[in-house]
Amino acid sequence: MVLPLLFLVLIRILVGSAMEWRRAEDKLSAGELRNATLHYGRTIRWYFPGNPYVRRAANKLLHLSQESWQQQDYRLALHVNRVLSGSLSATRSFYQPYAEMLQQGRENIAKLTPLVESERNIDPQQVLAKLEEDRDPDLWWSFVSSLAFLAWIGLVVGFIYSGFSESGQFIGGRKASLCGFGALTSLILWLFGLWLA
Repeated sequence: MVLPLLFLVLIRILVGSAMEWRRAEDKLSAGELRNATLHYGRTIRWYFPGNPYVRRAANKLLHLSQESWQQQDYRLALHVNRVLSGSLSATRSFYQPYAEMLQQGRENIAKLTPLVESERNIDPQQVLAKLEEDRDPDLWWSFVSSLAFLAWIGLVVGFIYSGFSESGQFIGGRKASLCGFGALTSLILWLFGLWLA
């Protein structure tokens, strides 16, 4: 039962990325570079290992970036690299797909930002350092938050079943009070965990 569902999800991902790729190509042929760039970015966000459209879209964005840079359209080149970097960053899980392309996009952003925002004194090394900051969530608080969320669901269900009769009358009782207090506590812990994660 799980394998057919997984297969359907993978097919949906592949179809979604193919549709975004087609839209990007259509926008590019129409000369709408900014819109094409956004659709290439969306193609990348449909990532799963082995999806051929993701690599194509990332390569296309790098190519558009180089073309824009050579034509001295620094704003467009910066936009393209921001889309590339943001889209590839969004695909990260326990590993980073296409890390070399992500690094190239970040380095391009660091070099292009001072050219686009020349009125501000921007150091490319500071821009690159900011882009490479580790923004990993705290694993401990992520784990606590997940458990608190599951506990909250279970305790709310427990409160409903123990605190109400079949006709919908509130009957209360010790078990309902404990479940209600536990649900409130786990809700607070869940939100606190999300804040700290």
